[in-house]
Amino acid sequence: ARILLNLGLMNEHKSSIPSKGDEAIKNYEKAIKICKSNDVFDLHHRSLMALGYFYALKVNDFAPAMQTYNNALEVAKRTESRNEKMCETLLAKGNLLIKNGDFQSAKQALKKAFKIKTSVASDMEAIQKKFQIVSALCKYEDELVTTDSLDYVKRKELFEKLGDATCKVKNYEKAIDFYKKSLEAAVLN
Repeated sequence: ARILLNLGLMNEHKSSIPSKGDEAIKNYEKAIKICKSNDVFDLHHRSLMALGYFYALKVNDFAPAMQTYNNALEVAKRTESRNEKMCETLLAKGNLLIKNGDFQSAKQALKKAFKIKTSVASDMEAIQKKFQIVSALCKYEDELVTTDSLDYVKRKELFEKLGDATCKVKNYEKAIDFYKKSLEAAVLN
């Protein structure tokens, strides 16, 4: 299973060639199947995370990435380093939700991770920082909903804050949308 995982990782790095991307997925899935049938939970989790990252970052396919992370979360509960693996998975899931613009769901995932508390300092720091930013994003979105559609000054300010916050979590595509809306509100004002 470990060799198949390593082959999958190598195929992923060569995934600019379409057939290599397919090979990466096949190798990950074979590794997952072996781990699942033999109750090798740590490697099973690692294989699921690799597949989830592949779907999220290389293929840019939200649904299978989210499903894979959900499966990884279930497996993480059965590992020896339960808290660390669950936090890692919830952070990855939160990042995917942020990338997809679903800030409310990202906030929930990051809040769960924050409550679990991992001993991996870098993960805990990332979780805390992203949770604070996503909480602000949710607050700005809520304010935007309650702001009068003709209050262009307030709407411009909120869209600008949303743009700034989405930049901090590296969702530049969404930030561009918010900045364009901020500009529209400024023009209308």
